[in-house]
Amino acid sequence: MFENDFMKITVAGVGCGGNNSVCRVADAKPNGITYYGIDTDKKALRSSAVTPIHLGANHGSGRGCGGNASLGKAAAEENYELLLDLFKDCVVAFIAAGLGGGTGSGAAPIVAKAAHEAGALTIAVVTKPFAFEGSRRMAVADVGLEELRKYSDAVIIIPNENVKNSTTQKITFANAFRLIDDVLCESVLSVLEILTKAMLINIDIADINTVLRNSGDIFIGNAVAEGNDRVRKVVEAVIKNPLLEKGMNDAKGLIIYLSANHNVSLEEINDISNKIAETTSPDANIIWGFDFDDSLGDLIKVSIIASGVK
Repeated sequence: MFENDFMKITVAGVGCGGNNSVCRVADAKPNGITYYGIDTDKKALRSSAVTPIHLGANHGSGRGCGGNASLGKAAAEENYELLLDLFKDCVVAFIAAGLGGGTGSGAAPIVAKAAHEAGALTIAVVTKPFAFEGSRRMAVADVGLEELRKYSDAVIIIPNENVKNSTTQKITFANAFRLIDDVLCESVLSVLEILTKAMLINIDIADINTVLRNSGDIFIGNAVAEGNDRVRKVVEAVIKNPLLEKGMNDAKGLIIYLSANHNVSLEEINDISNKIAETTSPDANIIWGFDFDDSLGDLIKVSIIASGVK
């Protein structure tokens, strides 16, 4: 799916939620990506799809943190030199975590710190708890998020509670978690595709750094559409993601990547790009890429990354 001969890209899941999501990304089998599952609980590190990293042998005896973020932080700090080594020479690092528990909220910021200190563009993709999980767990998540922002160049936030508003259909409990994992997985894969795919009009790592380095909260959208009204459909779909905490209005930076078959018209490409750009800040830094893909048939595919969103 991806060709990556020159960049070290690392995807690290921290805690149970983060590990589940990273396994989903690994199952998609993009080439040239290094995957780590990082946890304080040894029994949670059993997937063959990722390299297991156990933290804090002296802070919990391998049995997790019991929801104590201070223990999670201490466990990561205990193994900080190991974490630094994981991200050595890394160009881009994704840190996936479910916030609210001890490892996700406590250790993920330290993992992000190690990635950032190693020089990697550090992108955190995190979830916040359901309301039924209680105010204490949400408070732990909020503190963990603020710590994570200190060490991450960009953060994608997915409130689990938004799943209930994402569709009018009945959602099973199992499907709710799958929807959340899908957002995490698709967010990582869309950035990886932009980073690693050779395009007719290329977006390179310098472009990604320009938009995402020290950018704060970001929005990611992916959409496809076909038919006579495909321009309107794809624009409406790509600028809305009901699962994310932040929208893309007034974004300060924007990456647009489009792909379509050789019959796509210049007018369609122009209209899509202009309509998306209209939703951002008037002085937004807009970087644009395009590639032909005849396998799409009548579909137009659009991916966007908007930074500095509020």
